[in-house]
Amino acid sequence: MASSTELTPRSSPNFNASDADLTLLSSDNVKFAVHRYNLAAASQVFSDMIQLGQPHGPTHKQEDVKLEETAEVLEIVLPYTYPAWVKPFELDFPKSFDVIKAFDKYGIWRGIDAITRALQ
Repeated sequence: MASSTELTPRSSPNFNASDADLTLLSSDNVKFAVHRYNLAAASQVFSDMIQLGQPHGPTHKQEDVKLEETAEVLEIVLPYTYPAWVKPFELDFPKSFDVIKAFDKYGIWRGIDAITRALQ
């Protein structure tokens, strides 16, 4: 049986902006407060997910979007959806496989480019 602390989501220390308009929930129950515009601009997959999940009417709030990736993977992937500088990607197998899969799954080309550079 899961403890109550496992069921209560915690927040990412790096993705907790007060002006965020969307919350992503990792597979290990960590909340990521993000900006829809950045996700949609960086990824057609996220753009489609956001459009399909739009609440109906002004009083409805979009529910958290549950993702299959762990918080550890999302902490690496999500910075590539923002326009700020990101530390060069460093390959660290086997964890890098999950990051590469996430970049590919969501079509985050900036992340895929970072992996390509790391392989050179």
